[in-house]
Amino acid sequence: MGYRSDVVIAVAMGSKKDLDELMAVYALNIFVQKENLIPSWEIGEYEDAWVAMYTAEQVKWYDSYDDVKGFEALTKLAETFWAERNVPYAYRFIRIGEEANDIEISCNESEDDVQGSRLADTLADALYISTEIQNELKFANDNVSDSLTQEGTD
Repeated sequence: MGYRSDVVIAVAMGSKKDLDELMAVYALNIFVQKENLIPSWEIGEYEDAWVAMYTAEQVKWYDSYDDVKGFEALTKLAETFWAERNVPYAYRFIRIGEEANDIEISCNESEDDVQGSRLADTLADALYISTEIQNELKFANDNVSDSLTQEGTD
């Protein structure tokens, strides 16, 4: 079966036009085509950003896998759009492995750019790791103690 992880990748752009251009160029990537990755991305507007997001649970996530190379190519392409064309972006990547301390988070944004910082804040507010304790424990003898209490009141 192998080691499995839960993964989320989100890339945010300031406009639908910018995200559409990014996704059109991304679709030309050899790994994206080989693994047919475009349908794996959910695209939509969130607050004041346009976001492409990939989520998966219990997947094998190794850098040597072609699909992983393809998914990670979108974040690298967003960086290239900024470097070459000054198109603001932010991305956030979270991977949670099977071991309690196996958590990886990486993020980046267009440098020295107010819009990139705002996009990064939007993703940070929306995508984070949360741990909580839920108690759904029901003791078998709860009914017994209820019946004993009721009997003692007669």
